[in-house]
Amino acid sequence: MESESYTKNEISLNNWYVLFVMTGQEDNVRKRLEYSFGSETIKPLLPRRILIERKGGKMHERVRTLFPGYIFIHTSVIDDIYFNIKRIPGVIKLLKDNTYPISVAPHEMQPLLALTKASEIIGLSTCSLTDGRIVVLNGPLKGYEGIIVSVDKRKGRAKVRMNIMGYERLVDLGLNIIGLV
Repeated sequence: MESESYTKNEISLNNWYVLFVMTGQEDNVRKRLEYSFGSETIKPLLPRRILIERKGGKMHERVRTLFPGYIFIHTSVIDDIYFNIKRIPGVIKLLKDNTYPISVAPHEMQPLLALTKASEIIGLSTCSLTDGRIVVLNGPLKGYEGIIVSVDKRKGRAKVRMNIMGYERLVDLGLNIIGLV
């Protein structure tokens, strides 16, 4: 499964890095990266998700950034472009150890790439809750029941455990829940 991709192009699980960017500027930075470097040199990934939100007593689908303030980039020439990335407006820094940019471990990227393989926007999954057990019937979370920590039936959201750069993060993903028992 090493060649899972988030778009039609094949992208490996290796050579992924994380940019820390100004919150709210993620999409602008992604566009600037694509314009400055082209798709052959760098492939930015801005994972977003569809959430159901209640406003004025009505339910609306909204697209929200999965990790506000962060963009994932795939490149094999990080040494050559490191200083040019830092010059892009909105980029704060490339996450690194004391001196060198560090890549995201393949086992941490695999679930994220699997969730975003159809597009950068993680859609709604349909699940069934029976006797306290979660069964995902379809959608991006199908087969990933093990990373679901909890379900909020009222909001139609699942808290999902994701490890990125050695830190565990809980993120909300949208759910259509059927069969409440």
